[in-house]
Amino acid sequence: MKMLMLLGVAVGGVLGASGVAWSAQDPAPAERPAEKPTQEPAEKQEPGQKDPGTSSVKRLPRDPIEGVYRLLSRMIDGVPDPNAVRGYVAVTRRHMLLCLAARGPDPDYPLLRAGVREWQRRKRSFDTIVQMGFYTDADGEVHVEEPGTSQVRRIDVIRGKLRIWQEGNSYLEFERIE
Repeated sequence: MKMLMLLGVAVGGVLGASGVAWSAQDPAPAERPAEKPTQEPAEKQEPGQKDPGTSSVKRLPRDPIEGVYRLLSRMIDGVPDPNAVRGYVAVTRRHMLLCLAARGPDPDYPLLRAGVREWQRRKRSFDTIVQMGFYTDADGEVHVEEPGTSQVRRIDVIRGKLRIWQEGNSYLEFERIE
């Protein structure tokens, strides 16, 4: 329960600091005006025919790191982390969304990290720029990452797995789930 309260406070603090109002309740759904029937019948599309509503702009091929991943393990200086750590990372064309949670040294204060970064591939690394992020330390203090902070990361794709390197021989290893 304390973990949920801490997460709510942390997220509320991040949202509050950015000027966004936050409520624990979902807003009431907006009423939609009734749609008027169209006067023209819809055109029939032949099999294999391009949808007339789609753009003719060519999309770039996907980067191999794009996808949704679940954390498998964490290595600290080349040694497996014995603590249970859960996490996910989702990588889109331009953004990386990360969420991690682990038991802290004090059971009342879990270790949490969440954030959104823009990323761009370089020859042997990835440039990332913090858009929003926070983490907790062993004392339960919440630290908000400075938006615009840039970092260079090594990220490897190895047989359906994604390895995000940290300092030294430390890394997070994720398995692709989508």
